[in-house]
Amino acid sequence: MGTILPQLQVHSFRMLLKCEIVKFFTSVFLKNFSGHGFLCRSALAAVSNGVLNSPRMPSAAIPSQTAEDYLERIHQLIEQKGYARVVDIASSLQVKQASVTNMVQKLGDLGYINYEKYRGLVLTDKGREIGLNIRKRHETLARLFSLFGLDPATQQLDIEGIEHHLSADTVEILADLAQFFEEHPDTLKLFQKSRRKS
Repeated sequence: MGTILPQLQVHSFRMLLKCEIVKFFTSVFLKNFSGHGFLCRSALAAVSNGVLNSPRMPSAAIPSQTAEDYLERIHQLIEQKGYARVVDIASSLQVKQASVTNMVQKLGDLGYINYEKYRGLVLTDKGREIGLNIRKRHETLARLFSLFGLDPATQQLDIEGIEHHLSADTVEILADLAQFFEEHPDTLKLFQKSRRKS
């Protein structure tokens, strides 16, 4: 019973966040695309369906936000250096080595990583998939926020604040939205101009 309440609170927060994203992009489309009829209705339907029809409760197979942070960092270290050691993870996350050791054991028990002598930590296929998904989510948000002119420091803080609360469907929609604005720079300029007025 003790774990149900936190799960419900996390779920409520995720739904609130997703509803705020829908409201934001709905206002964007209504302001800028109201004359485009079918395009506007189709895009709004896609955003609403993708954001609001995600799973109701987090799955046990999905790693926690902290576990995702570790997997993301391990994936980055392996890509940069070819290996990930406890000391490197602790340094990059600014946590104690004992905390990293505890999390590494949990991630190993869950089948996300293995320890190999002389190579350090190695992501399993399951761990690598999570790491790639986290990177894709991070890159999608950075790409979208860059289009809107947010400075890198603000982007980083905001991405870290929301990236763990977005479903794969929502990330896909945001990637499509970024691509749409990249392919329609005049529409992006129109949106930016309309924001300055409000």
